Amino acid sequence: MSFHEHSTNIKHKKTTLDFYRIKKRIGCELDILFTINDCKKNAAICYDNPLEIQVSRYFIDSSVTTVEKIEDVILHELAHAIVGPGNGHNDTWKDCAREIGCTSDVCAGPFLKKKDYNYVLTCPDGCDIRKLRVKKLNICSKHRKVLHVVKIN
Repeated sequence: MSFHEHSTNIKHKKTTLDFYRIKKRIGCELDILFTINDCKKNAAICYDNPLEIQVSRYFIDSSVTTVEKIEDVILHELAHAIVGPGNGHNDTWKDCAREIGCTSDVCAGPFLKKKDYNYVLTCPDGCDIRKLRVKKLNICSKHRKVLHVVKIN
């Protein structure tokens, strides 16, 4: 095992331990499975049947992700678990999120490294955009010109 793999493994184990520590701290007694997934689109997600919270390894391993951000994302997903399905990010969810100490932000912000994206879209006027997925026709929102798409992964 390389140093990087060992370091990554430690971060994932720490995040798992942090999840159970945070769950206990807020007094959540729900039976929730915690796992780390390979999702590039969402920092984390909460499933309701069975109750499971998954956090993206790309989010955990990102150079822009702080310990505080990981905790906030875990609290965000715990709020979803507590209020149950069908609440999305409504006032019931927001009240619960704030009550347990979450900022109630609905987006973790960008966390992928350039190498993790699948496509590079280039505008004739110099804009460079990276995306996981692309549509058939992609237009630069700034210059209103068709973007050239190159698959990189």
